[in-house]
Amino acid sequence: MNQTNTWRRKIEEYEADLYRGQTVKFLGFSFQSRAKSGEIEVKKYDNGEARVEIKFFGVEIPDGSSISALADGKLICEVEVRQGMGRLQMDIQGEAVSTIRNRSTAEIRYMGQVLMAGTFRPD
Repeated sequence: MNQTNTWRRKIEEYEADLYRGQTVKFLGFSFQSRAKSGEIEVKKYDNGEARVEIKFFGVEIPDGSSISALADGKLICEVEVRQGMGRLQMDIQGEAVSTIRNRSTAEIRYMGQVLMAGTFRPD
């Protein structure tokens, strides 16, 4: 639905910061840490639509590959990767978006492997 032609009221908004695990080496010691690598934001409207915004960076997969964005294990959408980054903003309707609540899980996957993950919180 075209947002410029229809008025809609935002009723819920959730954001998940996405983190990837990494190993940091310092003075001969190795540490596991989490590095923020993106976010997924979902805004729900009273007409049943939702706006999804996805941003991520630092993924080491081939350019042109598609990654999957998931919420609670359900596919939200696919995003194309360019130079290790991806960005998408779209209006969407679907079960995966409608079930997002506080503490829902968020993941970015490539070929089934979790590249980064986080938890949705009210924004």
